[in-house]
Amino acid sequence: MKIIDKYLIRQFLQTVFFSLLAFILIFLVIDAMENLDDFIDQNVPWINILHYYVVFTPEIIKLKLLLLFFLVQCSLPVRYQR
Repeated sequence: MKIIDKYLIRQFLQTVFFSLLAFILIFLVIDAMENLDDFIDQNVPWINILHYYVVFTPEIIKLKLLLLFFLVQCSLPVRYQR
């Protein structure tokens, strides 16, 4: 494997990782704000809320990963065109 290939793969995976992290955080914050009223009204313990989001995170990853690969793949040529 050439050095340029390793560099491009590393850049691709790094971009995917940080984009996925940002999408997950945004999605969790928005979902928490939407469901906070329900959690408070039902007197749900914090440990159950935490468990809900731990279990829900893989579903978010599954939903967003394909979109992220597409966006990162489209952004890489633009970034290295300079």
